[in-house]
Amino acid sequence: MKEKILPFVICFILTIPLLSQNRDKKLSDLHLPETYVTVTLESQAQIEKLGKTFSIDKVFYHAENSNFTVQIWLNQNQYLRFDSLDIPYSTIENEANKSALSMATSVVEMQSWNHYPTYSTYLAMMDRFQSRYPQLCRIDTILSNTPGGHKILAAHISNHPELEENKPAFFYSSSIHGDEVSGYMLMLRLIDYLLSNYEKDSSIQNLVNNIKIWICPLENPDGTYRVSNNLIGPSPISTRGNANGMDLNRSYPPIGYLRHPLEPEIEAMIHFVESHYFVMSANFHGGSEVYNYPFDLWKATHKAHADDGWFEMIGRKYADSCHFYADNNYFTEMNNGVTQGAAWYTVEGSRQDYMNFYQHCREATIELSLNKIPDSTVLSQLWRYNKASLLHYMEECLEGFRGTITDSITGEPVKAFVSVKQHDCNNSEVFSTPSVGNYHRPIRAGNYTVYFYAKNYLPKTYEITVSDDNVVILDVELVRGTLPINKKIKIDIFPNPTRNKINIVIPEWENQNIVATLWDINGKLLKNETIKSETTLLDLSYYATGIYIINFITKEGFTSSHTIIKE
Repeated sequence: MKEKILPFVICFILTIPLLSQNRDKKLSDLHLPETYVTVTLESQAQIEKLGKTFSIDKVFYHAENSNFTVQIWLNQNQYLRFDSLDIPYSTIENEANKSALSMATSVVEMQSWNHYPTYSTYLAMMDRFQSRYPQLCRIDTILSNTPGGHKILAAHISNHPELEENKPAFFYSSSIHGDEVSGYMLMLRLIDYLLSNYEKDSSIQNLVNNIKIWICPLENPDGTYRVSNNLIGPSPISTRGNANGMDLNRSYPPIGYLRHPLEPEIEAMIHFVESHYFVMSANFHGGSEVYNYPFDLWKATHKAHADDGWFEMIGRKYADSCHFYADNNYFTEMNNGVTQGAAWYTVEGSRQDYMNFYQHCREATIELSLNKIPDSTVLSQLWRYNKASLLHYMEECLEGFRGTITDSITGEPVKAFVSVKQHDCNNSEVFSTPSVGNYHRPIRAGNYTVYFYAKNYLPKTYEITVSDDNVVILDVELVRGTLPINKKIKIDIFPNPTRNKINIVIPEWENQNIVATLWDINGKLLKNETIKSETTLLDLSYYATGIYIINFITKEGFTSSHTIIKE
């Protein structure tokens, strides 16, 4: 589940109606690595206040009395802080306490898919995928040794896993919270399904032949196998946090600043995703049944993702497919199974926001089951409900528009910036890969102006028309060269240095067609924004302190280049 942890002291006291009091013992008297409690709140504002210090696990709205039931996760270091608020609460009996969990101690036992694997069985399964299908599968190690002594692995599935090809890269991962294991089981079964059906199912061949697929079944093995490598169970047998008691889905670099030091699992995952230019991804959770799309930090009414409509569309496809295959009331939370993240409740530092904002990927968070650790007997049922959705979701990265970007003389691949004018914002632009020069841009149907730019090349602009459920192939050859400086246009920038925002003033505006590009000191493109009037306010508040470069591009070329200091 989503949650929020921020390391600062609470400076408020909430008056909260009592759900049910269970205050015989203080939380600080517990000797558990973590615990869950429930409180009742009267408003979204109260939820946001409480969420600034503690981890919100679930939020339920009760229309009949206009209040909210809020479940909170606390690690051991937060017990005393929570006790100091003297908030009425009830402890939560984890539904998994009643689960009939069955552990498989061999790969053979896993063939029925109604067991959870021991850790050694999990490793054996991953090794067997590679050994049985060497032409289709390679197991990559994301982290060889977690603080708890486990491995984080990913199955790379492709008809040529050893080659760099003109294919979109796709990533599924699960169980960043160690006690949410529905996705762990579905990802293992999905790997097996793709590999075992490749030779006999043309739709599977299409996926494997045209997409570079990575699947990480278990992102937090230290949490899942907290007590024993031979046991999975409700918290604290399996824990939400990692071996260090940290919530990994609140420990990614938040939008706007870099967080250091990083947990080992996160540092390794960032290194992994940075090397693959993922077009789309999804991270699987448990505790609810809903498709959650970005941003977690910003409500769409404040700062929507540029592809907000596209995210909602494919989320609706995922949910509707679940409804079709389910034989009960499954995946119907929030807006019948689909919600924008911050509309549910705001969080900071999520994996989803990191992937979208910093990696220019399209990642969603998918909550698979109300019970975080479902009974072993219902695992096959969950697979039946989600199988078609999981497969169709991967196909989405083949649609929109895509192509290759190459040097016009040598034909060599070029790493270039691809931006949809009057559409892209908040780092929604994409890049071509340096090894192949391929780019992939899922997008809703519409007419678009697409801008291609690379350092030391002349930019190009194309008009394209995209329809839903189809793809437009647009290969681009860039010509080497440097645009001339247009000295007739004067641009003033102030204040500089700045703490947050800068004013861009163009005295001789006359309806100029100017694009501002923001770069960090290492030459990484951070932002692309069209200047729409003689005075524009550029927001730098979500970037770290340091030195930045702003270039201005017109039809004739760069008008000027400015160095900005962010304090």
